[in-house]
Amino acid sequence: MAASTERSLLVSYSSSSSDEDTHDLTTVDIVSPKCTSFKRACTEDDIGCSVKRIAAGNGADVARLPMPSGVLNMFKDDALGDYEDDPSSHQGRIRTFAHLRGNWATYVYVPYSETERLLELTSSLITCLRPHAKFLPVEDVHMSLSKTFPIRHHWIESLVKTLRDNLGSCHRCVCDVSTVAFYSSDEQSRTFLALKVDVGFKELQSYVSRIDKALQEYKLPQYYKDPSFHISIAWALGDIRKLITSDTRKKLQSMVEEFFNENPDLGQVEVNELCCKTGNKVFSLQLRGPRQCVS
Repeated sequence: MAASTERSLLVSYSSSSSDEDTHDLTTVDIVSPKCTSFKRACTEDDIGCSVKRIAAGNGADVARLPMPSGVLNMFKDDALGDYEDDPSSHQGRIRTFAHLRGNWATYVYVPYSETERLLELTSSLITCLRPHAKFLPVEDVHMSLSKTFPIRHHWIESLVKTLRDNLGSCHRCVCDVSTVAFYSSDEQSRTFLALKVDVGFKELQSYVSRIDKALQEYKLPQYYKDPSFHISIAWALGDIRKLITSDTRKKLQSMVEEFFNENPDLGQVEVNELCCKTGNKVFSLQLRGPRQCVS
């Protein structure tokens, strides 16, 4: 009885070396003896999936195991090609540069902490502009000190360190923003209503010089040669600056001056730190002890 059982478990392999050399490594030979010595019968379910029999060149039954779905979907997104921007998903705005997988949109800026209190002024100015265009409040109020540029994820840590090293000796300052101004994006796809910096220009320019030096090491775009520092508070689609009449501009300026007379602290921006935002990460770039700006 033992000899019979032993014979039933033997598997015969071809003695031909050529058969072994040409064996398809992507297939698994399925042997179908009567498994009388096992506690239960061998079935196709024992290999974890349903298999389809196909005829092999030597007449033996073989089956190709299916690739796990997790592996098949691993690179599914890459197979779809480049990302297609859909302006309708973000209020008609257009990307300033093409989306590439693995790139993080990055920029350096001065944070503005009184966003909620400033919204009162922003709402009044938007109402005044309603006959000309539909303006919307800016969600992330700040003062840009660089263009928005894409960087690879593995550059982030090194770039932030370089920025901190370059800015570590810069002094803090206080800037005044009290003048209404309009700006257009480089692509002229949007118009921005902004508060222009009147005091603190030289200190901001020194920050930009050091930021540009850091970005140059990574061959990233420099800031504008003749920057006009400002805080954007509202935006509209297209370049509509010519539609804003001089009378409207004067009215807007009068509203801003009246508001800041009643809320003088909102017209000043204390620059105690700069920030570098890349993707959804924000890094603080600390400045040195206080120093009042006078220019």
